[in-house]
Amino acid sequence: MFDVYRKFYNEKNTYKIKVLIKEDFKNVVTVCIRLGEIAFAENFIAQYCKYLNAEDKDLALNAALGELNINKKKYNIALDYLYAIKTNDTFTMLNAKVAILKCYYEQQEWRLLDSSLNAASAFLRTNKKIPENNKWNYKVFFRILQKLLNIREDYKDRAKKSISKLKLEMEQQQLTVFVWLYQKVTELYNELHASSRKM
Repeated sequence: MFDVYRKFYNEKNTYKIKVLIKEDFKNVVTVCIRLGEIAFAENFIAQYCKYLNAEDKDLALNAALGELNINKKKYNIALDYLYAIKTNDTFTMLNAKVAILKCYYEQQEWRLLDSSLNAASAFLRTNKKIPENNKWNYKVFFRILQKLLNIREDYKDRAKKSISKLKLEMEQQQLTVFVWLYQKVTELYNELHASSRKM
């Protein structure tokens, strides 16, 4: 997919583009970030944001730059963009909430993470606009993140057993597709087991 984007979105083809919808804009940025093509993502955002519809531009830019700065570990900058997202689009708001939760976790803002996670879960649970089959990914993300937060606050011996169980659960249930979550679970697993080996 990235090769397709790289061939199409280049200076030679800009004359072909009249309008770029926000979904396509988001997809290009998301794929580039996942593949580590950060320079391409930055150039794409800078060059092609002008083709977005005026009513979509701020929303698409804030979402894209929020995700980009999370990848660059510039969490305060990412949060500034994510806080600025205001929309009636339910999925855009949910994705922004997920990105904000990631920032709080990375910054070790545990109280903010806990309260925001509860609020995001309540938003998902009570929102009637989201079909149940579309809620699954968010439910799983929030559930595992809550478990991860609880383990961090637990006693070390019990935490070690709990993180082992959570890591195994993600692997057996093929939840490793939640790449960021699995990375955080693995990091805590390694941290807790390394500390016990030192003792």
